[in-house]
Amino acid sequence: MEVPMLKTHRRSLEFDSLEGKVLLSTAMADPAATVHRSAAKAFVLNGSVQGLPTGSFVSKGLEVKTFPVSGHLGSMGKVTGWFLLSDKLVTRGEMPDLGNSLLLVTDQKGSLLLGIKPSTTHRYSFQIIGVTANYVSVSGSGFLTVAPSPTTFNLVITFHSARH
Repeated sequence: MEVPMLKTHRRSLEFDSLEGKVLLSTAMADPAATVHRSAAKAFVLNGSVQGLPTGSFVSKGLEVKTFPVSGHLGSMGKVTGWFLLSDKLVTRGEMPDLGNSLLLVTDQKGSLLLGIKPSTTHRYSFQIIGVTANYVSVSGSGFLTVAPSPTTFNLVITFHSARH
């Protein structure tokens, strides 16, 4: 009996060039994730709060450690809060210096802690530096301005969130 000869082909290892080809990543190929990202609403703190610093009178002005505020801040809605001032002296006839201070704002869902950077004007940068559980995925920054209220003795602090 004769054994048939098997034909074998030798192939060399070849690589296709990827130049000019389009590759999709898995993130791009997941339409549900893309829709979810575009449907997510940005968290903003645009709005204002009002408050009146109170404390002890000293020769140069008012010694203030904290002062309460309330108002409406964008995505949070109605809020209450407290400024924890770094510079505790509010000189007579001047606005309080909010630089290096903290602002704790709270709504019915939770709280945010904002760090406020120093400024030579009454326009300060802020950044969210702490959150409670319901705001765990929230981050943001922006600026705030301080001005006297035209109708009350309060100060009006106006917030503008930065786009992220």
